[in-house]
Amino acid sequence: MNNNTSQKLNITVTEYNADEIYEYSVHSLETLGKNKEGSIRWIDIDNECGKGLCDQLSSLYNIHPVVLENISEKKQRPKLEDYEDFLFAIATMLYKKNEFLVAEGITFLLGDDYVISIGDLDGDVFDIVRKEIYTPKSHIRRSGPDYLLYRLLDSITDSYFETLYDIEERIDLLEEEIIRNASNDLLARIRSVKSDNQLVSKSIIPFKESRSILINKPSKFITPSVTPYMNEVYEHIKEAIELSETYREMIMDLMELFYTSTSYKLNEIIKVLTIISTIFIPLTFIVGVYGMNFKYIPELYYKWSYPVLWGIMLIITGLMIYYFKKKKWF
Repeated sequence: MNNNTSQKLNITVTEYNADEIYEYSVHSLETLGKNKEGSIRWIDIDNECGKGLCDQLSSLYNIHPVVLENISEKKQRPKLEDYEDFLFAIATMLYKKNEFLVAEGITFLLGDDYVISIGDLDGDVFDIVRKEIYTPKSHIRRSGPDYLLYRLLDSITDSYFETLYDIEERIDLLEEEIIRNASNDLLARIRSVKSDNQLVSKSIIPFKESRSILINKPSKFITPSVTPYMNEVYEHIKEAIELSETYREMIMDLMELFYTSTSYKLNEIIKVLTIISTIFIPLTFIVGVYGMNFKYIPELYYKWSYPVLWGIMLIITGLMIYYFKKKKWF
């Protein structure tokens, strides 16, 4: 990456300990020195990581070239790998942007006294973590970088639940509207909520698989005091997967309800049209008989032929309607 491109990066550095906190923005990691002893450094990088920034990461924190290559690539599956000098993790966070659900890949690097987060886009779900960092005597201010990583991962899992709860509300609303009136625009909205739920599922399941690695093989960068918190994240991920699967079944039921409702409405329309056609069959027969061009039709010369004929047709119509209602055909 050239210098002009690196100037466009949004890099926020937060350094804190139990007593003090500093936050500032930089355009290059070259300006950063070693972290102050006893302090935790969180480097939050928005937008993609180009070659120039990756070189700076390698120089400052001795990041493995394979990891730098993974960071540079887009659309990486969530993973978690333990290296000698750091813990490397990739996750996917979900949030709404301009009313659309965004799935953004984010990379974490955990070292002895730092956490680096690298996102693909300008935006994240870490506001609650920032607020906690600025709260004096908070747990995060008195803990190590592994606890900061836990809080960041926990915020990501919270974003999954927020998205899933939004999906649940949309499903309930769609169900009510389908029961009231299954219009064609509802099908597009059902497909939209189905797409969002699939996006959640695709984001969570690989995250669960990567997180399970720490359970089977603990990392030296995760202290025993933080391990239970990490396990809690894992349990939350499993709950989110179960919710997503439940909503997938509910969406399938929703589509079935939609097609059933539209079929029922179509059947009702066809039934009414069929009844109307059936009523007019004998009337058409009677009118057809008297529309034939025969010279000798006795009723043509009767004075009351016309009103009698109307009376007969009305009686037939009434009898047929009575019969249909008795059969509960409409």
